Amino acid sequence: DISFSCTDGAIHDIGVTVRGCALSEAGAGLLLKKFEGCSVADARKMTADFTNWIAKLNEDAPNEDMETFMPVREIRNRQKCVLLAFDAAIKAMD
Repeated sequence: DISFSCTDGAIHDIGVTVRGCALSEAGAGLLLKKFEGCSVADARKMTADFTNWIAKLNEDAPNEDMETFMPVREIRNRQKCVLLAFDAAIKAMD
């Protein structure tokens, strides 16, 4: 579950309930850190960039925090775990 508010074009008051593995929890923690105060457009771009990088479609990590997930790039079925909170946030924005 994910909740947040958008005030003055920025994301605030993010809440995430994770029922999953450690990678899901780590991905949710990253989302909390990166999305707070971010615009919806920037959050969408960040999610797309992270998704493409983790799927090995781009060489360079979008940022240093995301780079910590480098080992997950080699394990395709675990990539969804890391991206779960990001995908939920994007769906909530729609």
